[in-house]
Amino acid sequence: KVSIRETWEAMEELVKEGLVKNIGVSNFNAALLIDLLSFAKIKPSVNQIERHPYLTQPELVAFCKYHGIHVTAYSSFGHGSYIELGVKFEGTGLLEHPVIQEIAGAHSCSTAQVLLAWGLQSGTSVIPKSVHDNRLQENFDADKVQLAPEEMRKIDALNNGTRFNDVGKMWKTPIF
Repeated sequence: KVSIRETWEAMEELVKEGLVKNIGVSNFNAALLIDLLSFAKIKPSVNQIERHPYLTQPELVAFCKYHGIHVTAYSSFGHGSYIELGVKFEGTGLLEHPVIQEIAGAHSCSTAQVLLAWGLQSGTSVIPKSVHDNRLQENFDADKVQLAPEEMRKIDALNNGTRFNDVGKMWKTPIF
């Protein structure tokens, strides 16, 4: 079994050798980041985490920002990507949520664009998934949607701690 420390030190060597410019982590909580920062010679440039209005992770995002670690959000649209993996979700999907639909209507844009604009205006990068040309363009145009502070608060208020990418549940192994 290879430790996080051994893995990180090997990644730092890749930077020193000029093979990569930046190195980062994925799905690290604050405790893992604290441990990593205690020995890292090169701070992670990014922490890629599941982040959407049902799982805003404000404490982790603030921790990363304080330490100069950028946050990249995956699963910006919520549960859609996990249906094919057999993940069950009882509730309203983010793309169909009335708050998101209301804001989309006010901006004459799609609900996907609202979700991406929320992520971008929160100071994170977003990496939406699509294979359709029209949706790819729509995703790129999300940066043109400017949400008002009250709209951002309404979306933030949807946070209920729902994690869709919980492989621990799928594999019956506690991870988060």
